[in-house]
Amino acid sequence: MKLFITGLTGYLGCFVKHYLDDCNISYVSLSRKEGIIGNLEKWEGGISELDFEVLTKTKFDAFLHMAALYDLKASKAKCQMANVVGTSHALRIAQKLKIPHFIHISSIAAAINSPFPNVSPYDLAFDRDFPDFYSESKAQAEQLVRNFVGPFGRLNVRLGILVGDTQNGLIQRLDGPYTAIKAFESVRKMLKKWPGPLPLPGKETTTLPLVPVDYAAQSIVKLVDDFVRKKDHGTYQSVHLVPKKGL
Repeated sequence: MKLFITGLTGYLGCFVKHYLDDCNISYVSLSRKEGIIGNLEKWEGGISELDFEVLTKTKFDAFLHMAALYDLKASKAKCQMANVVGTSHALRIAQKLKIPHFIHISSIAAAINSPFPNVSPYDLAFDRDFPDFYSESKAQAEQLVRNFVGPFGRLNVRLGILVGDTQNGLIQRLDGPYTAIKAFESVRKMLKKWPGPLPLPGKETTTLPLVPVDYAAQSIVKLVDDFVRKKDHGTYQSVHLVPKKGL
């Protein structure tokens, strides 16, 4: 199996690369740093004519699109360019290279505004406000993949909240669930003096879909392999990559 991949130089991508190498899966990477040099914010990914000529002669089994901007404080323009325009260009590249399978790595943030207690991996709620531009852009990117008319199967993978790997807890930066650590750190002195149990806001039954990054990477490689083997050309599927029971 041979893959065309974006986002391989990112935090998640580094772990995916490890498992691809373990499985002896060959790949070509598009990034601003190494492999095929390009920029998905530019038309046709900023790939040179010479590189495109070489790529068109290569038979790829799947396009794995992981490249994205993850920043809850980023502007609407930055999120749109990286996550929506970037995904649109990735789809066009896959079409131009006649790659039969397209796998889009998304986030449960795409459905963060869902009104339903049990969210389907196909649910999108554009009639409701999003808490940030990142979430909105991920939902719009999913809609692009879902509605794209092309001769290839499309798989959308919604990742849970990524946390550090299971070996050493390595994480790229302290955000998301890790902000709770900062919050408790700021009131440490008060907590030490607090007499007895400390009541916290929220529901006791609420869980968080935390996914260690190494588990996520291993699962992505497995999902790609399964999707390619099924040969579901022209169909669209969406799945949640989350634990059966959250924390």
